[in-house]
Amino acid sequence: HNYPFSPLRKFIEKKLEKKVLQNANALTTVSDGFVDKLKNLHQKEFVYSVKNAFDPDYYKEIISLASKFTITYTGQIYKQQDPCKILTAISELIEENEIVKDDFELRFYGTQNPRVNQLVETLQLERFVKYYGTVGHKEMPKIQMESHILLIFNWEDKREKNCYPLKVFEYLGAKRNIMATGGHGKDAI
Repeated sequence: HNYPFSPLRKFIEKKLEKKVLQNANALTTVSDGFVDKLKNLHQKEFVYSVKNAFDPDYYKEIISLASKFTITYTGQIYKQQDPCKILTAISELIEENEIVKDDFELRFYGTQNPRVNQLVETLQLERFVKYYGTVGHKEMPKIQMESHILLIFNWEDKREKNCYPLKVFEYLGAKRNIMATGGHGKDAI
């Protein structure tokens, strides 16, 4: 669902995958939608979905909410995800005086995304939207738990409605409200 390489490489790797897995008795994957894909690709009857999860020990500490109303996205933003919807909505709420600078922050943790940077600049959201870079896995639960809302961008590719990131489970572990934007309805998320 997120293959960044050329069609030629994908073709070669698909052939290699079939060869390597031809004698497997069973296959596992992380979503029911991927089960169907693997069954079709490998002509295997025994393909199972074993969902991702989170480690509850990471979320034992009691963390206070941030003083500002904070929406947080953690991780990479892929080309099949659309961060523009949330940024446009924030811009409109600012214009309507529903959001005040000192009371709100949209935080991104991870590698900076050029599309986000460009739209933040175009919409003049620099005072409201901040990038904090990449942080270690052990620091992420605290960041998530101090947020008021955790943000997920659904996959925009209609062929990939059963795709969901591991962060869904981490967000569940943080026990904060989760807001998903984008997608096409009836997505896995």
